[in-house]
Amino acid sequence: MSLIDLTAVHTITVQDPTVTVGNSFGKTYSFADQTSTKTCNFQFLTAAEIQKLESRGQVATAAAYFSTDPSITSRQRIKFGTRIFRVTGAFTEYNGAGVVTLFVCYCNEGLALKDA
Repeated sequence: MSLIDLTAVHTITVQDPTVTVGNSFGKTYSFADQTSTKTCNFQFLTAAEIQKLESRGQVATAAAYFSTDPSITSRQRIKFGTRIFRVTGAFTEYNGAGVVTLFVCYCNEGLALKDA
């Protein structure tokens, strides 16, 4: 089975933020679906995986694995089915020869978007 086959299991929708500044200069974020969907292997993390990430300062309860660069940033959200996940990190995995082998987006359900 190829990497493409392994990462083309689920369909997700990426949501882009729009910022609205109110009269008292408070910011409100709303999100709109991108017009195209992306395929990935979306996995909920085990307790051991969550603990390992937390020991490195990363908060995540799920990961999306891609065979090509999904161009997803931590300012976006992922919609998987009816559930919404905040992207908390995006990483590229390389093999020993420096060749890209996997793109990974970590995400967490229920985190609010904060200003960078």
